[in-house]
Amino acid sequence: MPEIIDIYNDDAIKIGSADRIYVHKHGLWHKTLHVWLIYKDGDKNIVLMQLRGKNVGTAPKKLDATVAGHYQTGETLVEGLREIKEELGIDVSITDLIPLGLRMTASFDEKKCQTNREFQDMYFIRINKKLDEIIFLSEEVDG
Repeated sequence: MPEIIDIYNDDAIKIGSADRIYVHKHGLWHKTLHVWLIYKDGDKNIVLMQLRGKNVGTAPKKLDATVAGHYQTGETLVEGLREIKEELGIDVSITDLIPLGLRMTASFDEKKCQTNREFQDMYFIRINKKLDEIIFLSEEVDG
């Protein structure tokens, strides 16, 4: 089943929805959620990044936020937090988010010859877990 996501103009105003593959193929603006987890290791605060899986559609084998994913069509930030549960098995609340801002980014994939344009909602989240207690979704995260 196709994954439908919302598309936006250059001013981040929603202008419609389309299949994610179509959106990436045509370089349309869309929104994503990027979350970096901060965990304690003794007295140190550690920011956790992920090594993206080798089979993911965008930026395989690259370092990224701990959690990164597309909002599904009509999805709000609260609903988008499902990405954290899906990728790490951690339930979080909107009150756990530490806002970093909105980043506009565009990148070009030479192998696919396509541009990826994103409005990225960016956050930190502090967790009270040790690294070995975090479950990584093996289909999406290699490390």
